[in-house]
Amino acid sequence: MARKYCVLCENEIPTFSSCYKLKDGVICPKCYKKNQKVMPMLVWRITGEELKDKIDPSRINFRNHGYEETFEFGRIKGDENKQVIFFPDTDNEVMENRTLFSLKEVYRVEIIEDNQTVSSGGLGAAVVGDVLLGGVGAIIGSNVGKKKSRGTCAKLSVKIYLDNPMTQYKEVYFINEQKKPVKKDSDEYKQAYQSVSELEAKLQYYIRKNQTK
Repeated sequence: MARKYCVLCENEIPTFSSCYKLKDGVICPKCYKKNQKVMPMLVWRITGEELKDKIDPSRINFRNHGYEETFEFGRIKGDENKQVIFFPDTDNEVMENRTLFSLKEVYRVEIIEDNQTVSSGGLGAAVVGDVLLGGVGAIIGSNVGKKKSRGTCAKLSVKIYLDNPMTQYKEVYFINEQKKPVKKDSDEYKQAYQSVSELEAKLQYYIRKNQTK
């Protein structure tokens, strides 16, 4: 029997477990409940991409302004061909110097967990890893062992510093559950930490690339 993966959280759905069918995939009960307010009654008639657009309308705005999503981490999106990064606000507007920035403006990235910086900069270590292993993925390995072990996480964010006179930094939360912290052995935490690590690696790659020009 073929394995099933939720199109939203990308976690595997155990065999014989319940799930909701889409036109081209499935979503797990947890994601369905989390996004129930925007779920159409006939969810099986839409595709996974159409559902993502309903959940996050900024995706549509980004494309309507002539950009293509070549990477997406949470609500952060980027077009590597046009060298831009997009941080949607509550209005989902695409505005230069407020929500839309050049990747060349990014000069530092930090992962912050429960108000403690667990990974910051690391360009020297990342360069060594890149030489040995090659590619963006090497940067993730350079951060191993930097975060302290705790049983739960109430906040997990990425702070991105920008060389921009109007906006000096953007901080985006991937976990923000002060009332009910997330267990670190949960799929929610693992997925969130993987996302922030991959986002940091992606941006560190462009920081190094732009510094050598």
